[in-house]
Amino acid sequence: MAARRPPATFVPAHPFATYCWKYGWGKSGSGNSASTVLSKVSHIAWHHRRTLGYNVGFLPGHQLAITGMRRKDPSSKPKSPVTSAILKCLHELLDFAVTQHRVIWGASVLGFVFLLRRSEYLAQGSRMHNCAIRRADVNFVDARGHETRNLHDMTSVILQFRGSKSDQFGKGTSRELVRSGHRWCCPVLAAWYLVRHHEALRIDAGELLCKVDASHNLQVSDVVRAIKAAAGRAGHNPQDYASHSLRSGGATALFIAGFDSLAVKLFGRWKSDAVERYTRISGQLTSRMASQMLQKPALHQV
Repeated sequence: MAARRPPATFVPAHPFATYCWKYGWGKSGSGNSASTVLSKVSHIAWHHRRTLGYNVGFLPGHQLAITGMRRKDPSSKPKSPVTSAILKCLHELLDFAVTQHRVIWGASVLGFVFLLRRSEYLAQGSRMHNCAIRRADVNFVDARGHETRNLHDMTSVILQFRGSKSDQFGKGTSRELVRSGHRWCCPVLAAWYLVRHHEALRIDAGELLCKVDASHNLQVSDVVRAIKAAAGRAGHNPQDYASHSLRSGGATALFIAGFDSLAVKLFGRWKSDAVERYTRISGQLTSRMASQMLQKPALHQV
């Protein structure tokens, strides 16, 4: 009688990785990038270690193949950030007599000034992320810091974030912004409209804040379509813009306004240095770099 073989403690992942890289794991039939393949293998390895007691990974010789896969992957090109000029074009394009357009505008302003991830305020089909902002997560305060329901007394708006993909323990946090001083683009006015519209629908305060009507959430595709149209109107290639362009645009605007990268990182709730990948140095900033580098105070510093 043959002896029973001991249970495996390691299973190579290269067949799965090769298949995903060539064919993907969905209906499209297109292969995944090397980074996506590595992410999938990492999740599978964690599951097997946790539930089955053995590891899934690559043998030493397969690391060279992974390096080759990475070299064959096309370099990623982050989408361009939305600028204030594009926001103005969006404001001009929208028909504020249409409810959906008003909601798109309010959501776009909040996405830009609060550096929101799309999962935090938009839906994809029937899917809505657990961390998405609800009406109950929005509060308005007056100059003394007291909550108020009177628009004329509101000086700032506070958004409570329930969590995010970078918030592993789901602690949540909050961010506050005061009035911008511009009626066409103000975080307080945008949030106030969305809350008032939400209340008029007579739905629960725990529902997604950005609602078109009682049964329809504002979709990612709705906002992306509007952003692309505004970018085209501003003279840019619409294909260079997507939902993340609002978040990166807000971060870039703060950077250009003089806020350091740490302040932008903390306000945008980035847990890594990914913010540096999404911000851009615009001509507005570079046009004054040389002159400011040669100013007398800078030259006299030792």
